[in-house]
Amino acid sequence: MVAKEKGRGTKVSSKWWTKYTQNELPSPLDEISLTWSEDLLGSKNVILEGPIDEKVFYKLTELLEEQVTTDPFNGYRLVPAGGTEAMSNLAHLSKNHNKKCFLVNDSDTAGLEEKTRLAGESFHCDDLKSLSGSTIFNIVTIEDLLPKDLYIDELNKLGKKTFSTIWKEVSNLHGIGTLGIIEAIRVRMNRNGLAQNEIKNFLDNYKYALAIGVINVLNLEDYGDNDQKEAIKMLFTNLSAKLD
Repeated sequence: MVAKEKGRGTKVSSKWWTKYTQNELPSPLDEISLTWSEDLLGSKNVILEGPIDEKVFYKLTELLEEQVTTDPFNGYRLVPAGGTEAMSNLAHLSKNHNKKCFLVNDSDTAGLEEKTRLAGESFHCDDLKSLSGSTIFNIVTIEDLLPKDLYIDELNKLGKKTFSTIWKEVSNLHGIGTLGIIEAIRVRMNRNGLAQNEIKNFLDNYKYALAIGVINVLNLEDYGDNDQKEAIKMLFTNLSAKLD
């Protein structure tokens, strides 16, 4: 979504889809009669938490095309929702318009709580960690599907750009095994002396850019952790089975 405002230039929003009300889309898409149910939802949909999830899923299935089924999504359309509340809204919108949907939540507290709530409403859903079936490599958020070393490289680039001399070079992130990469970043930044509001603003502003920076250079050879690679393959295998 790109908006131009007189005297204020061009603004690109990465969260415009969270603004929809029921079946409507925000301006200027509403002016050309686009709706969620007819134009953005398919007859079958995998609803994801956000745009990063969609980009990572497509990139990884492309890299793993010889190791996972040809169409791991079984004809389902991937739809980024923009947060757990928006996922719920899209699920109900799908149901109201007789569209099939399967929801994939993060495995953090908010994601698991939303998964439980939606399952209680008879929606089909699962979370990343459960789908991976791994007891060795912990997957909490979509970022945990990306190689740690590449992510740290991007983290340092954007950290230096944002905080200049305040940023201390990150060479490793402790706690990924139990906390996941996003929480490990929060802990590390806090230890570097950054305030909680600075950490929150950094992750809010650059979470998407960090993931895209990794995706743009990502190759299968970057996965030095075989446990991580196996967890990812199992995630898509299990997801495909549930969508069948």
